[in-house]
Amino acid sequence: MLILISALSALAAPCLDANGAPATQPKKTGEQWAAQRNFSSALPCFEAAVAAKPTRSDWINLGSVHYDLAGQLFSQGDEAAGKRHAQQSSESFDKVLATPDPPVRAYILQAANYAMTERSSEGTAMLLELLPTVEEPKIRGAIIDQLGNLSEMPFPSGPDQAAYEQAFDAAKASILPKTLHNGNPSPPTEELIRAGILTLDRALRHHPQSWRAWWVKGVGYQKLGEQGSALEAFGKAYALHPAHPDIGRELVLTHLRMGNAKAAIGPSAEMLVLHPQDPGLLANHALVLMMAGDTDAAASWIEKSLAINPKNPATLALKADIEAVAAGEKSAPERIQ
Repeated sequence: MLILISALSALAAPCLDANGAPATQPKKTGEQWAAQRNFSSALPCFEAAVAAKPTRSDWINLGSVHYDLAGQLFSQGDEAAGKRHAQQSSESFDKVLATPDPPVRAYILQAANYAMTERSSEGTAMLLELLPTVEEPKIRGAIIDQLGNLSEMPFPSGPDQAAYEQAFDAAKASILPKTLHNGNPSPPTEELIRAGILTLDRALRHHPQSWRAWWVKGVGYQKLGEQGSALEAFGKAYALHPAHPDIGRELVLTHLRMGNAKAAIGPSAEMLVLHPQDPGLLANHALVLMMAGDTDAAASWIEKSLAINPKNPATLALKADIEAVAAGEKSAPERIQ
C-alpha cells in the first residue's frame, strides 16, 4: 500500500528534467535535482524510480530526499509537513535496513527520522546496538555525533515533560548548587545530595534517556564517595551521549578511583577520537596507560599533551612519574584519590 501511494504521488507530480520535459531517466534526473538541492523536483523522480523496479539505492535516494525535505520544512516552522516527510523517509529506510549489510549512513539517517517523529529512544537504541560493530574511527565518530544529537532532542510535551523538568531542576540544585547570597559556592550536605539522587530517580522514570540526569546522579554519588554507584551512573550517561567530554572524563577518572585502569583504556581512547587536541584528555590517557602497566605508550601520549600545553604543572609532574615508573624507581599507583 505504501508503494502504491508513492506511485500515485509520482503520477500527480511527474518527473521533469531541467527543460520541463518528462524525464526519460528518472533516477539520474532525480540525482541531478538533489545535487542542486532542489528536493521538491527530485522527489517525483525518485518516486518514479521506486515505482518501476526498485533497487536498494532507489530506496536510499527516496529516503534521503524525504529526509532533506523534512529538514527544510522543520527549519521553516512547518512541523506537521516535516513529520510527514520524516515518516515517509523512515518507511524507505525500513526497506534499506531489511537488506543484507545495509550502509551505516542508513542507520544514521533513520535515527534522525526517529528523532523528528518523536521516537528518539528508538534511534538511540538502534545506534547503541550498531556502535560496537563498527571499527572505522570516522564512522564511529559519526554515530557518536548522532547519538549526541538524539540526546539533546526535546522531550515530548505534556505532563511527563513537566514532571521531568521539575524533578531534574530540583535535583541539580541539590547536588550542584549555584551560589550563596555572598557569591561563594554553597557546599551541598550529604542529606541534600541523597535527596537530589532520589529526585533524579523520579526524573529518570519520566525520561530514562536523559544523559543529563544520569551525569548529575553520577556527580552526586561521586561527592558521597560511592564510586561504584557513580561508575554505573556515568556509564549510562556515556552510553547515551559518548561525545560529551565531561561525561567521558568522569567515567575514566571513576574507573581509576576504583583501581580499574584497564577498563578505563577503552572510553579514554574513544574520547580522543573525537577530541584529539584536548591536552587534558591526552594527559588522562597517559595516566590510564601508566596505571595499566604500559609506560612506553604512556610516555608517548604525555608528550602529545605537552606539545599542546608544554607548561602545565600537573602534566609535567605526570611525565616525571611516568619516567620514574618506567625506570623502576617507583610503582604506578593502583588507584587515584
